[in-house]
Amino acid sequence: MLKLLPSTHENALLLCVRYVTPKCIKELLAEYKLDFSITDLCGNSVLHLIMMREHGEEDKIKVLNLFHDNAKWYGMSLNAQNDKNQTVLDLNTVENSELESYLVKHGAKRSELVLNKTITQQFDQYAVSSSLTPTGVLADRQEMHGKKRRYPL
Repeated sequence: MLKLLPSTHENALLLCVRYVTPKCIKELLAEYKLDFSITDLCGNSVLHLIMMREHGEEDKIKVLNLFHDNAKWYGMSLNAQNDKNQTVLDLNTVENSELESYLVKHGAKRSELVLNKTITQQFDQYAVSSSLTPTGVLADRQEMHGKKRRYPL
């Protein structure tokens, strides 16, 4: 049976989900009736750990499908937040990917904290690139509209 590992206090299920192949996870799901509401020491749910897998995007989708198809996420929430207030979608590192589309299709959302942080970072990047001076903003606007400048600003 699955046990709590004394050295890390992690459940064997959490380790399995993070590191083992989809085929083995499928066998594990078929054999045991497990409690999927468990989290690791950082508050990561089973779904968070799937997103942290070091395997490719297709592998993550296969594992997510195992949980979704068998029992509609086994009662797990796609929008649960870990200790850093990150949802499963926040852990997706590739924008406009197949994985992101899959998660959004099934109802995943970004956390408000992460959304606000992203907007602030985008503004900061714009402020640095334009130096927040009228000439810098004008130069950026001209570049955005495809106009070439005759004279340096």
